[in-house]
Amino acid sequence: MAISDDGAGIQSVYDLATPSWRRVLIHVQTSPTFDVYEWLPESTVLGGLPAGFSDAENDDPLRIIAGRELNGEARDDSVSTSVWFEDVHVLPREIRLGVIGGVTDTVMEIVNAYRRTDQTWNSWTNNDGPGIDIVDEPSLPTTIAAFTQLEDVKVRFLLEGDAVVDSTIDFTWGVGVCPVVIEFTRVVPFATTQGVLIPEDGIDETMVFLTDVLDKAGKEQRIRLRKNPRTILSHRYRIDDDRRRSEIDRKLAASQTAQWACPLWEHEVSLEADVSAGATTITVSSTEYRDYRVDGLVLIFVPDGDYEIRTIDAKTSTTITLASGLTSSYSIGARVVPVVPARLRPNLEGVRYPVNLGELAIDFEVLDNDIDIADSSAFSSFNGKVLLDDFNAQQSTTRAGLATTFYEIDSNTGVRYITPFEPRSRDTRSKTFFAVGPEARWNVRRLLHELGGRHVSFYLPTFREDLVLADGLVTGTDKITVSWSGYLQDVNAQEPNAALRVELNDGTTYDRTILSVVESPDRLTETLTLGDTWPADIDIDDVYRIMFLQKVRFESDVINIQHERGGRAARFTAGVRGVLE
Repeated sequence: MAISDDGAGIQSVYDLATPSWRRVLIHVQTSPTFDVYEWLPESTVLGGLPAGFSDAENDDPLRIIAGRELNGEARDDSVSTSVWFEDVHVLPREIRLGVIGGVTDTVMEIVNAYRRTDQTWNSWTNNDGPGIDIVDEPSLPTTIAAFTQLEDVKVRFLLEGDAVVDSTIDFTWGVGVCPVVIEFTRVVPFATTQGVLIPEDGIDETMVFLTDVLDKAGKEQRIRLRKNPRTILSHRYRIDDDRRRSEIDRKLAASQTAQWACPLWEHEVSLEADVSAGATTITVSSTEYRDYRVDGLVLIFVPDGDYEIRTIDAKTSTTITLASGLTSSYSIGARVVPVVPARLRPNLEGVRYPVNLGELAIDFEVLDNDIDIADSSAFSSFNGKVLLDDFNAQQSTTRAGLATTFYEIDSNTGVRYITPFEPRSRDTRSKTFFAVGPEARWNVRRLLHELGGRHVSFYLPTFREDLVLADGLVTGTDKITVSWSGYLQDVNAQEPNAALRVELNDGTTYDRTILSVVESPDRLTETLTLGDTWPADIDIDDVYRIMFLQKVRFESDVINIQHERGGRAARFTAGVRGVLE
């Protein structure tokens, strides 16, 4: 049936043949507002009152009209709200938590969207294994009044349970079932029923960057392919050869491919005040210069006793706020360690001693590498680059050599032809930091993130007497005269020896770029023109030494860090080579 009246098209369509679903739709369209109304019956697919047309009290004008302009025309996209009303809902419909390391709560909304009919929530079913519960739930079954909801129900996920969860929780009503998808990964603590396992020796850490180095006649273009380094932590445990070793072997066999909670032992602190079960804030000695991250994980434990992992909700320099309360109470002196998710290597090596002792070596490949802590502000700078003028930590000897690249054509029967690829050889040596204390370790770590393995070049003094001053330095001049050493013919102000440092007996230093050099006619001296003038007259006897500031880069994208037991100090070692840029 269609009726036309004054430009307004009124169309009535209805179907009286279906007893379980009767619907009358009256679509009134007037230009230009396109007002649309829909009258819904009280009978629905989920049940309700007997079939029949609704009265004025049931009229539902809540429709969304989206007007979109398409090529000059307006399109009427009307979306009915009937998919919400006359139904029951559990929100959120999906719980995807990512990685959890402790007690995690998700607040649920249990909604009865029937506008006139009360509904009953009968039960809930966990289709996964242990470690999932509902808290603050009412006594079931419970009746929820029409058009109301429960807001205090929580689904709680515990650390105990399957490592990988991909399942559902079914909320059963009198009119049907609302499934909620659950998907997350639990980190597995490296612990037994007797407590947390603690490494016996120092810890080796490997930072692995990734850089493309494109060479052309000695010049380099370096492209950083990995924003932050991947990290491997090597722990060695000594375990009593008893049921504890048997327990950890069984756990490893069952969950070696799972995500494990790897403590960052070098960042450990202690509890400074007693905390009771249920507490969400703990006071620690310090979080400064340590890898405690908001939304990261933290381990609280006592040796051979209680332990638990929690998510960090907030932190200050001396407090950590947890996302959920503690299960146990802890006294002053309890240990607090940041934790990161990690994978284990395919092969785990161990040994057994003749009497009741075993060793187990574990390499943890850290998965949470998306953290940008790059910062070089704690170090000196020169010409816009980092200048590492602290001394190398040397135990016996340090590496010092030269390297170059050349092409060689050899038929193995005649003369060999060698063609140089680089105009000059490059110095090769090593740079070692010995960082004592949390601040020093943290500053070096941030520097390594800044340099990015082979990516960024920096300056490194030679720490030797490379040039000998032949005449005093004069205020306001940019010249320095040194004894002849062949600098013009061998280097001629080119990298990596294109800058120098003048160090005085009192420790004062002056860093300068070398712009050009000329020899004296008798070849007894060489005069270097520098990029800056001298601020004062300096006599020859006041100068301790003159050394080159070489522009170098790390030789490898792999940097090793050796942490002493207890985190007292760390040794960072990496090879460097000169750059000709």
